[in-house]
Order: sequence, then structure tokens, then C-alpha cells
Amino acid sequence: MSHFSGWRPKSLFTRFFLSFLVTLTISALAIIMLMPQQMENLLVNLAEDELISKMAKVRPTVQLYLSGRITYAEMQNNVIILESLLGGQIYVVDRNGVIRVSSVDYGNLLLRQRISDEDYQSLAAGEQITRREQGTITLASPIHVTARSPLMEQQVFFGALYLQVPLAALTTTALIARQQVRVMPLIVSFFAMLMSVLTAHSLSQPLQRMSNAALRMARGEYATRITEERDDELGQLGRSFNLMAVSLEVSVRSLKDERDRIRNLIFALTEGVIATDDQQRVLLLNPSAANYLHLDLIGSLGRPLGELPLPKSITQLLTSSSLLPQSNNIEEEGHVLSVATSPLSDGAGGLSGQIAIIKDITEAAKLEEQRRVFVANVSHELRTPLTSIQGFVEGILDQTVPPELQERYLNIIHQECIRLTRMIRELLDLSHFESGQMELYPEVVELRPMLQSIILQATSAAGREDLHWELELSPEAPLLYCDPDCLGQILLNLLSNATRFSPNQGVIRVRTAPQGEEEGAKLQIEISDQGPGIAAEDLPYIWDRFFKADRSRSSKGTGLGLAIVRSLVEAHQETIWVESRSGEGATFGFTMALYRV
Repeated sequence: MSHFSGWRPKSLFTRFFLSFLVTLTISALAIIMLMPQQMENLLVNLAEDELISKMAKVRPTVQLYLSGRITYAEMQNNVIILESLLGGQIYVVDRNGVIRVSSVDYGNLLLRQRISDEDYQSLAAGEQITRREQGTITLASPIHVTARSPLMEQQVFFGALYLQVPLAALTTTALIARQQVRVMPLIVSFFAMLMSVLTAHSLSQPLQRMSNAALRMARGEYATRITEERDDELGQLGRSFNLMAVSLEVSVRSLKDERDRIRNLIFALTEGVIATDDQQRVLLLNPSAANYLHLDLIGSLGRPLGELPLPKSITQLLTSSSLLPQSNNIEEEGHVLSVATSPLSDGAGGLSGQIAIIKDITEAAKLEEQRRVFVANVSHELRTPLTSIQGFVEGILDQTVPPELQERYLNIIHQECIRLTRMIRELLDLSHFESGQMELYPEVVELRPMLQSIILQATSAAGREDLHWELELSPEAPLLYCDPDCLGQILLNLLSNATRFSPNQGVIRVRTAPQGEEEGAKLQIEISDQGPGIAAEDLPYIWDRFFKADRSRSSKGTGLGLAIVRSLVEAHQETIWVESRSGEGATFGFTMALYRV
């Protein structure tokens, strides 16, 4: 019983059908149970009305008998005739309530019997009595209808008329009516059930179609439409559903476009973006963040942070419960990452997640370090000669330096001034080159004459007449298309370094070789020496300003030459490189565009 008590029909059609069925069943039972009784009551009421109308016809004859104008025999004959016409039995009562005339069927059984006090009082008061009662010796049928009508004259009671009609005929009529009442509800119920099925089907089918359409829309099929051409409320509901579907489709398409734009923007950012929810699961991860953190772009989505191989400092930032933004710099495998986190609020002041922006600031950190080194180097390079100049000048001024040594000290001061002037000029040139403001004036340049001139200049400046030079040029007389001043400065710096660090009787070799085809052909130029070479750990830094591999030779240069050379080569959109091992000399090479006739 408890199992069925919790059952509820889920189908709308079933609910409609069961509702109609229950209603029809209750109505049919009510008709079957109550209609026969109502029909019988109606027939009795009709019989009572008929008795009253018939009694009005009998009243004049009874009045004549009670007033003595006709004899008992005449009255009895009239009763016989009236009973045959009325289909009932007649009794006449005098003013004392005694029966004076009775039905012929019962002879003298009722004569001179007195009616009940209750009936007498009602009749004497002028009231008419009509009721059903159980007969004893009156009629063959035990149930009959009796009507009692008082006879009044000038409002004085002088007798009454009784008329009884048996219910046998009425009972037959009621039985026929009861049978019809039992059959008719079944017929009506059948057609009503048929109509209920059709009605429930006509109501449930459109709703079922709307429900299926709503489910398809929930699965993302926003182009779903309902074809309802009805003019009733269901048709209006279908049209409203279609309008809603159109509006929803437009809104969802707009949201998807906006989402795709934001997603493409986030995925195109060079900064890494990673977002988490309140359960510390990864909701968003762009390729830059996956690259910086060495994560699987697809496999990391939806996973808790604790399962990902993240640096501890980043995990702490993303799992922080702080509602304030935080930032930190993290060193990860030779890279410096700047991580800035911002909490995501849930609208109620709580924390619903974190979003982190990750930037690779390795170059910025390196530039900052270079800036600090540059300032330190400039300070050192300026302080040393200025200290010497100051000391010598003060010694000359206060005459602590003997006159015979003053010329020597003045020459030292002059050399230091030349050195400072050269360093400042190189700094200005380097700043000019790196700012991108340098303008090139390319033209055809013959390499061999320029090399011979610069070799002579470098040898004279270094005072190294013991060096041997080897020129291996291919082609024999290469023609370049470049800025001659820039090319001369590049060659002068590289050849000067080679002469400065070459051993006695050392050999400096200059080789060239063409690269590429006719269009865009280049010439590779290499300058090799037999000097001490460059340590492997110093190779990445030789292009930095003020860098010197051998600090003991600080007096031989400013440390700006190679930085200037690289800037000039890159200004021509060419490449420069170095190959060296400690104790085996060094080879510097670069490319320049060949001139083709």
C-alpha cells in the first residue's frame, strides 16, 4: 500500500486522462446511486399533484352527500364511478372525523372508524394533507399515496375527502427509469472518455513537443523551432517559445563571439594567464603560461594545483586566501618570471578563485643588471684616470713635483685625457647606434685596399711591427655594398684587438668567403689571431659594454669596442660571431652584402 501511495503519474497525458476518468467515474456513480431516487420522488410529486387536481373534481359530489342532498346509496354509486375514473379509492369523513363512505373494495370495514387525531386537527384547521404511507388493509400495494382535503363552508369544517392511489404503476415507471439511468451514464461515460482522450492528446502533444524542443535547446541546439499553427493559448505559447528561441540564439551567439574574442585575446598574449576556482582547480591556462611553467595546456585544465608540477612560490600565491593583490619575482630554470595574482570575488565578499598574470622579465632583469654594471664600469673607468690627473695636477701646482719631472707628468695627464675623450666618444657613438638613430650611407666598397690601410693603422697604433699578416680573400678583389665608415670602424676594432692580444711574432689571418646566390649574396669575413683566447664562461658576455675577459689588461682598452662592432653589424642587418678556446686564439667573423654588377 505504501508503495502505491507515493506513485505520481509523470506524463501530462496520463494526468489529463486520469483526471477525466476519476471525474467521470464519480459523476456516473453519483447518477446511478442518486438518480433513481430522484426519479421516484419526481414521479410521486407528480402523482400528488395529480391527486390534488382530481380531488377538486370529486369535492362537489362529497359536499352534496355531507349536506344531505343525496343519499348514501347515491354517494356509494358515485364512489364506484369515481374510483374507476380516478384509478384510486375514495373515503369520506364527516365533521367529527368518522368515515361515512369507504371504498367499495373493502365494504364496511372502515365505516364509522375515526381518523387519527393528528389528521383531524390538521383538517379542522383547513390544511390539506398529501403524503406517502404504508398501507395495511387499504390497497394491494403496500405503498400508496394518500391525499386528504378538508371541506370547509364559511371557514367552518364540516368534513374531509380521502383519496388513495397505489404506487404499483409508479414503481414500474421508476424501474424503467432506473434501468435507463444505469445505462445512460455508461454511454455518456464512453463518449466522454473518448473526448477526454482526444482532448488530453491535443493538449499534451504540443506541450511534449515544446518540452523536447526545450531539451534540445538545453543541449545547445539553439536553432530549434516549434511549428504550431493553432489559434489558441497553446499556439500563442508556441509562438512565444519561438521568439524566446530566436532571442536566446542571438544572445548565445553574441556571448560565444565575445567569449571567442576574449579567449583568442588571452591565448595571443605573450604574458601567461592562469585562473583557478574556489576549489583551487585550474579553470584557464593560456599557451604562454603553459610554456613558462612547463605544463600540459589541455591536460592541466580542471586539475587541482597540488597535482601540477608548479614552483612552490607560484602555488603559494595561487592558493592564498588573501583578498589583496600580490606579486613576486621567481627564478625558474635561468628565467626570471614576474607573477602578479588578483583575487576573484564571488559577489558576497568571499573568495571564488585567483587569476595570475605571468611575465618573463629575464631580458628586463638582464638589462637592469647590465645597467648597474655599466654604471659601475663607467664610474671605475672615469675615476681611475681622473684620480691620476688630479694627483699629478695637484703635485705640479703645489711644486711637490720637481721641475725636471713635470713634463713627464704632463704627458701622462695628456694620455689620460686622450683616453677619457676616446671613451666618451665611444659611449656617445654606442648610445647613438643603439638608439636606432644612426643613418647608413651604403656604397660600393673595395675590401682589399681598406683592409691594407686599416692593418697599417692598427700596427702603427699598437707598435707591433713583429706581427705577420695573411690575407686569404675570395674572390681576389671582393666588392661590398655597405657604409664605408661603419665597415672601417668594424675592421679597425677587430684588427686592433687582434694586434693587442697576439704574441710576439704572431700571425693574424684575414679570410673571406662568399655566401649565397646572385640575389642577396653575402661575404663572410673572419679575423683570427694566436692570442690567449677567451674562456668559455666569458663568451656570452664579450659583447657587453665595459666587459673585459682579462682585468689585468684594463689599461689596453675601454671595453666598448666589441659592443660598438656588434651594433654596427646589426645596423646593416648582418650577423657577427666569435669562436675561441682558452689558449688557442680567437676568430671573429661577420657578414656583409656583396655588390653584384
